[in-house]
Amino acid sequence: MNFIAIIVIVFITLLILYELVYNYEHLSNYFSGKNSVSTLSKIIKLCKNMIKDYNMQDYIFIDLGCGDGNLIDLIESKKAVGLEIDEKLYLEAKKKVGHKATLINCDILDYNYDNKNTLIYMYDPLWKLGKNQAALFYQRIIDNISTISKNVFLILVSGTLGNTNIQKLANEDPRLEIIEEHNIGSFIIRRNVYLVKLRRNAKGL
Repeated sequence: MNFIAIIVIVFITLLILYELVYNYEHLSNYFSGKNSVSTLSKIIKLCKNMIKDYNMQDYIFIDLGCGDGNLIDLIESKKAVGLEIDEKLYLEAKKKVGHKATLINCDILDYNYDNKNTLIYMYDPLWKLGKNQAALFYQRIIDNISTISKNVFLILVSGTLGNTNIQKLANEDPRLEIIEEHNIGSFIIRRNVYLVKLRRNAKGL
């Protein structure tokens, strides 16, 4: 083993140790499919800035797979809807959110969208789905929201180990246009936050 290889191995080892020591919360939440408090606050700040910058204050905000309601509880949207298929998480979210949002216990693929200006938030399913399944899952979501004739934006969050490449998805689907991209988190445990617009003049719409 040459000297350069040893240096690379030592560097990678130090990076991993740094993550374990200083970013334990990020790691434990990442592998449980959750966001740490600091990561969540950054995502919420980005969401609020996007809503303000693109005048989406009166849009319906829909959190697809809202979990226990952490994000939808803090987003402060006038018209918020949270969809969650897991009944236990749905009940936790309902208790936490109260009357701040409309919560629905359902499969997000079965939801019927209102024909109104809509902002959709979705966190990447990570390794819970295979890469091919994740891509098909996103395509079904996009097919569903394409029935909305009003303005539609999506805030899509993917991670280092996520199964969905948002850039690749947008490049292959003419209906999608990435407006903004932000990287948050640490060097290893990273979140990519995309603001995507549904094109109304794309083929098939």
